[in-house]
Amino acid sequence: MKDVINLAVVNFTAFWGDRDRNLRRIVGYCEEAGKRGMDMVVFPETALTGYDNDTEHPRKEKMHVRLSETIPGPATDAVAEMAKKYNLYVIFGMPERDAASGAVYNSAAIVPPDGSAKAYRKLHLPFDEAEWAIRGDDPVLFDTPWGPVGVTICYDTYCFPELNRYYRAKGCRLILNVTACPDAPCTAGSARLAIPAYAMVNYEFIASANLTGPDL
Repeated sequence: MKDVINLAVVNFTAFWGDRDRNLRRIVGYCEEAGKRGMDMVVFPETALTGYDNDTEHPRKEKMHVRLSETIPGPATDAVAEMAKKYNLYVIFGMPERDAASGAVYNSAAIVPPDGSAKAYRKLHLPFDEAEWAIRGDDPVLFDTPWGPVGVTICYDTYCFPELNRYYRAKGCRLILNVTACPDAPCTAGSARLAIPAYAMVNYEFIASANLTGPDL
């Protein structure tokens, strides 16, 4: 098992509702990371679309529902080209549509160097996310040369320490937090305290990629 990893955390300003533009930028960052010798690249929650907390429109009209894609799907296929080219693990947030049921999830796409793709579906939905997303069912780990790696999304990390503890018990030394956490009194303090506290208590590393810009 390897002990040293070159990991890029991309704190990313997504263009709201512009999936194609955001995907081009995600692919571009992957290319740059690959050229710089990175092993893994982590992007924020809903990096593919931007974050939306719309409470006015019916569910089918909400931006995340309209722009949702399957995993694997067009976005992960584009990212997979970079993953294969540069031997990268790439993780990015997106609204995922289940191919069988049509249900939409707030997901993190996990694309390893072989170009395959799988999803972690956010387990805990805060605020009004349940108006467009369905909660996931299970934690997700993926195997790497550095051991198993766990994935969380935002609220999963800050308010549910048992999820980090579960991953650590499964042998994870690295947790990836894909987040869209605003710099607001109700969230910023807890977020800034939780990540170093969990890392210290569980003897683990947490890499957290946050959305930036006016949406937050």
